Amino acid sequence: MFRGPGEKTLYIAGDTIFYDEVAAVLEKYRPEVIILNACGAALQYFGRLIMDAHDVLEVHKEAPYAKTIISHMDNVAHATVDRAGMQKFVAEHKMEKSALIPEDGETLEF
Repeated sequence: MFRGPGEKTLYIAGDTIFYDEVAAVLEKYRPEVIILNACGAALQYFGRLIMDAHDVLEVHKEAPYAKTIISHMDNVAHATVDRAGMQKFVAEHKMEKSALIPEDGETLEF
């Protein structure tokens, strides 16, 4: 969590899945900008390590006011979600205005 005078609160979720503690952080700090690693990476005997599209939807439900930057796709060997699939999912769930999927090298400012 990053906070500063005159700046939007930024939450970088990193390598996690959506679970109660993530929901609690969203509720407590109400970040305006959220960055999610969301490639759906999983290990065979352990399960998912990183959020997938359904986790992104859960974050959106918990923080519909926030801009959510979805990253970490197309560059992880054990990923189950790619950028094209995520773009389709975001469109199907009508999250285009709040869920942003930047292109490689793209810069976003808030």
